Amino acid sequence: MAHDTTTILNVTSRITSTCLDQLNEEEDSNDEQIFIENYTNILNCLYLTDVVGYISGFVSKQLIKSLNCNTCANALSTDYSLSSLLNRKNRGKLCKPSKDVVKICTIAESIIKSETHLSSPNILIKLISSAVRMLNVPDLFISLSQHCLEQDPLDGHIMQLIKLILKKYFNIRLHHITASGNEIQNRIRHKLTKTIIFSNQ
Repeated sequence: MAHDTTTILNVTSRITSTCLDQLNEEEDSNDEQIFIENYTNILNCLYLTDVVGYISGFVSKQLIKSLNCNTCANALSTDYSLSSLLNRKNRGKLCKPSKDVVKICTIAESIIKSETHLSSPNILIKLISSAVRMLNVPDLFISLSQHCLEQDPLDGHIMQLIKLILKKYFNIRLHHITASGNEIQNRIRHKLTKTIIFSNQ
């Protein structure tokens, strides 16, 4: 029988975390997640920039061989490259693309990454028209501005050059995407050739 109305205070040995501690933990985990995502994006961006610069050099080299206009051909290459992959692989024979070619190819890469239906008919024409809409054409190939005064303003050498660069780049990328999709996953015959031949497979 209780003598008075006092309640007994219950104390546990477990340390309870306050709201402030929980908030701090959430912020730490969010900061780590954001840092990891940003770092991954930076790495992907650097890798993508190097690879696009490398492919741009190939595009420039192929177009220089096929162009009849020497002025336009000279605008496709330069003496320096920002692509570390191109600089590392270069033994003197690779072409270093101009910044305009790299800019066009970078836009082309962003278009092809955002496109979901790459097997649709006339995909090349759709990709080129989408890329041309995204490009700021007056800012490209400024060195050819005097040269293009002699041509049709709507279909001069600059516009033709841009379309040729886009066509070549998209052809390379579409070929790679198609070839990657058609790769055989398990090459049993390649690994076990003699065993398969003797077992009549």
